[in-house]
Amino acid sequence: MTEALLTLGDIARLAQVKRPVVSMWRQRQQTRNGVVAFPKPTATTPVERFKAAEVIDWLQRTGRGNNPEAAVDVPLVQIGQHLPTERLTLQESLITLRSLTDRPLSDLDHESLVDLADECDPDDLAFFTEISGAGAELLDAAAEADALCEAAFGPAPAFDRLRHPGSFELADAGVDLMTAIVWHATVPGRTPRLVAGLESSPQLAAAILRSSPDDVEVTSLVTDPSPRWLQRNLLVRRAVAATDRTAPIVQLLAVNDLPASDLLNHVDDLQLELRPGDIGLVLGPADILVDRLPTATLDGQRDSLLRLGAVRLVVRLPAGLKPRASRQRLALWVIAPPASPLPPADRWLFVSDLSSRPLDAVAIDQLVGDIAAALGSEAELKQHVFATARAVSLPALIAARGPLVALGTRPPRLTEGPAAHSPAEHVLATRTVLAALSAEPADRFGAVEVDVPVAADTTRRLPGQPATVDTLLDESHLRVFPGTRIVIDGLAEGTVEVITASDVHARRDRTAYSSIRVDPLDLTLRHPRARRVEAGDVVFVTSPRPAAMICREAGAVVAYPARILRVVGREVVPEVAAALINALHDRDRQWRGWRFPRADHRHSDALTEVLRAIEDERADLTTRHTQLDELTRLLTAGATLGTLALTTKPTTEGDH
Repeated sequence: MTEALLTLGDIARLAQVKRPVVSMWRQRQQTRNGVVAFPKPTATTPVERFKAAEVIDWLQRTGRGNNPEAAVDVPLVQIGQHLPTERLTLQESLITLRSLTDRPLSDLDHESLVDLADECDPDDLAFFTEISGAGAELLDAAAEADALCEAAFGPAPAFDRLRHPGSFELADAGVDLMTAIVWHATVPGRTPRLVAGLESSPQLAAAILRSSPDDVEVTSLVTDPSPRWLQRNLLVRRAVAATDRTAPIVQLLAVNDLPASDLLNHVDDLQLELRPGDIGLVLGPADILVDRLPTATLDGQRDSLLRLGAVRLVVRLPAGLKPRASRQRLALWVIAPPASPLPPADRWLFVSDLSSRPLDAVAIDQLVGDIAAALGSEAELKQHVFATARAVSLPALIAARGPLVALGTRPPRLTEGPAAHSPAEHVLATRTVLAALSAEPADRFGAVEVDVPVAADTTRRLPGQPATVDTLLDESHLRVFPGTRIVIDGLAEGTVEVITASDVHARRDRTAYSSIRVDPLDLTLRHPRARRVEAGDVVFVTSPRPAAMICREAGAVVAYPARILRVVGREVVPEVAAALINALHDRDRQWRGWRFPRADHRHSDALTEVLRAIEDERADLTTRHTQLDELTRLLTAGATLGTLALTTKPTTEGDH
């Protein structure tokens, strides 16, 4: 391996400072440790380059920079920055080979490396041609690949460092949006996921594969073996490459710099390939996907795509998502063919305009929630309050011959909701809410007394002494059961609650609640060994952060990856265990090491009663909050529509 040379930009990245800071260092050689001359350049054409060893020595002697691990990180900033395309492809191939063998490559000779590549890629789909044809530079490239993997703490991060920007690069917010949609808004409850179309964007392909949840097996549909970079990307991340459509598909299409007619043809091809249960995500220029089109021919071509009734949601995204064209706006189509198409007159489409707000974490979460609801069942659609989108009639939208998403499109507000059937019904609804708000609240804490506990009369078992879950399992005070791997879409709706990981995160530190109910006969036939919860069980998850909730009633089924924690006896108070799980750090996911205090048997019943009273009080407050929102809506609508006459009784002295 040749000696590493660094440009001034490389030195800035290595020291984690801005580029002008390095120029200042060259001019001002007086440091806190005296005068230390900046290294002399070894090469001056086409740009100045410095020996990495001399730069590292200078940084260590002067104490300058913000990277104490600069000596280790040299390969991250030097390798791949100035290499030609052929050498980059070779580096990718060698890193992929190392990820499959999990061994250093620099220990092998030329013949052994080629034989190893042939063994790991016998069909030559990813890297055998690149490695076998490398020639004399293979051994140097293997040493560089080893150094890059060591510096990046693994083959996958090293692989990412070699990727050069493509023709369609997104800003971080755009990448975050697309990965969040793929993993959190599409095909809920189905594993493994079959992701297709990754070859349309190397940047999104790497980001989607890199951000896959720990409990999801990623399978990528690769119908065309020609993109060898994609095969290498899949191998280095241990993703499965599939060639047939055996599972529901999330099909990605990222298009840019195509004529409008060609782009719409690509969308048409994607839409025709989708089956009921599949989902398509189309990301492209807003002036083609949502804005008014310049010709009637293009307008008719786009309308024909909408008439199929598979497009569920159309979003105009804000400017700035393309760093190379910061003023260009992108748009997103979410396509999902319905199982039973509606009559054309009854079809609806959700539209959203985000062009006037930043695409921050809040906006992404709201949009992902709206997309998940738009793709969900009719019951989920009715329960969801849309934060960014609103429904429009598809026939009316097509007939308008204008943009698909009008500027300023937003969800319906309070005053835009449907009015009561009559003023009398409006008055009755308002009186009902006012009566509920005027009811006396329950007194749940008047009998609670708190005092200093009396010392226990034994030293064998101390109340409050912490014990790990592993210890409590060994002592048979706890039992942990895995959730059932349930395919929700294969079950009819019914009466049996299914608690999912999403329910636990949404209701953490609350009484157990399920957003899904399935038919008990279907459940018994498909999952005869599905375990039901008992009253007092704790349902918990570990990813993406620890969360738990209490089951007050028996009978629900827990879906994997959620688990059931059951207290045997009175050694642990379930409500305390759930609260401690929810208070854990986001990365504290080793559940066997979680620590719960041993219960004080003299006061555990009272503690359980008060904790349940707190939950009941919280539920009442939530209900009251909902009633206040409903009263606000009714009063606002009454003022707008003129259906309410509102008066208040005058207060007199003593009415306090």
